[in-house]
Amino acid sequence: MQGFLLLWIFTVFAGIIADIFINNILFINFSIGAVFAIIAYMLGFPIGFQVIIFLLMGNSLFAVTYFYIRKRFKNIPQVSPYEKTFIGKTFKLNKDLDLEGQVMFNGIYWIAVSDEPLKKGDIVVIKAIKGNKIIIKKKE
Repeated sequence: MQGFLLLWIFTVFAGIIADIFINNILFINFSIGAVFAIIAYMLGFPIGFQVIIFLLMGNSLFAVTYFYIRKRFKNIPQVSPYEKTFIGKTFKLNKDLDLEGQVMFNGIYWIAVSDEPLKKGDIVVIKAIKGNKIIIKKKE
């Protein structure tokens, strides 16, 4: 029975250490769940009940924390201000491109998306950036 107490203590510290090194606050929720499991252990509840308490508390806190973090950081820009300066720039394709493919622009490989297939040597203009993709169109 002593082994289960050590398991819960290890889980508490593992969650704290993971949050320190990963730099988020999601694993701490399972550490809190393990604290509740330690309380259940101290009160003499069987291991099955301790596991249920751990899972219920850890997952419930994880869900609340996840949705809070997601809501709080929802408006973080996905494109850096530097990358926004790429919009409107033109460059020459170094290979044929179907509707989507990899291109090099400004020394960086990007996934490019186009409305039409493009040929090597076509001059294209960047219309938008969405995540790690650039939206391009043939310059007319």
